[in-house]
Amino acid sequence: MKTIFLHIGYEKTGTTSIQAYLHNHGSALEQMGVLYPESGRHNIAHFGLVDSLLWETKQKHLEFIPESDHYDMSVWTQLKEEIDKFSGDKVIISSEHFSSRLDQRGVKLLADQLKGVGHLKILFYVRRQDTLVESHYSTMIRSGNSVSIDDVLTRARNKGRYFNYLELIRPWKEVFGLELIFIRPFDKQTTRIGVVKDFLEATTERESFPGNIGSVHRNKSFHPLSLLVGAKLNGNMKDADFFKKSKTVRALNEMIEQMPKYDHLKKASLMSAEERSEIARIYEEDNLSLFRD
Repeated sequence: MKTIFLHIGYEKTGTTSIQAYLHNHGSALEQMGVLYPESGRHNIAHFGLVDSLLWETKQKHLEFIPESDHYDMSVWTQLKEEIDKFSGDKVIISSEHFSSRLDQRGVKLLADQLKGVGHLKILFYVRRQDTLVESHYSTMIRSGNSVSIDDVLTRARNKGRYFNYLELIRPWKEVFGLELIFIRPFDKQTTRIGVVKDFLEATTERESFPGNIGSVHRNKSFHPLSLLVGAKLNGNMKDADFFKKSKTVRALNEMIEQMPKYDHLKKASLMSAEERSEIARIYEEDNLSLFRD
């Protein structure tokens, strides 16, 4: 029976780098007995699978998938046929939105679709919440939101779902059980060796891989000044859709990145050292519990 590695994120833990590598080296990986399925893959990740589950459970489609390209549950039939035809013994399915967007209904529906397909292993990378706040804020502004960094900090202080790993993993534990969930830290050690290498070693049980695993796409945060101005722009474009706002903020960031007089702000933080320490303390015990379980 094949082993199905379901990589569910989390967001901002090197998922884009992992997915870019898998997408770019699909043929070489197949020769190693590892399939990164085409079915349900929108761009470089399996966003289409998430999109179909959201719609089937009466939730909104993923906003970054054009309306004409939205997915329905037939994509799971295509996925299972692709897996069945593959002669290798390992399959990797990857999307950070499995964990960030699906509720318990979606997780149960996913379990039904993968029942009997193979032996499932769920991989979930997490990072300290004090390092997640600014990275998440960058994604929000790039996605058309107009919230302030203080709004995001308030959510973090209140243990909002996005930052609460115990809450995020709860439906997965209830549906699949702890024995199928493997939580891995996205920390200094992971960054030092490379998250792509860490992921491949965990899934393929090999130590050498095709291509240069260090030269992959990274979803970098925007310039701090772009975020502050971008939030204002998004607020003034209330009637614009996701794609127009995203394009505008990206253009703004490219312009600011090319202006030498703002270079000294590139590494500026939108959070104070005291705020970072506060967020770290709030989640310290919860994070220890996550790994103890």
